[in-house]
Amino acid sequence: MTEPVQPGTAALLVVDMQQASVAACADPDALVRAVVVLVNRARLAGVPVIWTRHNSPPELRMGDDSWQIIDELQPAPGDPIVEKSAASAFADTDLHDTLRSLGVGALWVCGVASEAAILATCCSGMERGYHVTLV
Repeated sequence: MTEPVQPGTAALLVVDMQQASVAACADPDALVRAVVVLVNRARLAGVPVIWTRHNSPPELRMGDDSWQIIDELQPAPGDPIVEKSAASAFADTDLHDTLRSLGVGALWVCGVASEAAILATCCSGMERGYHVTLV
């Protein structure tokens, strides 16, 4: 069991906004517009933006073009990028340590695959004591 997380800084967690994942969405243009707004607002407010990339061959093979984050949403220099291979961004990654090092206690979560990656990440975050908001 992990130590309880203290309320503190919020961070925006952008989940799996990769070429192949976004292309498979029912309305990719609306999704991209919404996430661009969220990222821009977070940056203007000085809120850390953390990204995940899912590695799941053959569709999302690390290094392939389809695995890359979409052109409209590029991480800024210094933005943490969490490489994952499970639905939850916390499973076998350094996400928890990254959040702790930034003093994050609240997560605002957005991105792709609400029924899988986002649900698993939100549940894992709450289990670890983060104050999670699904945007």
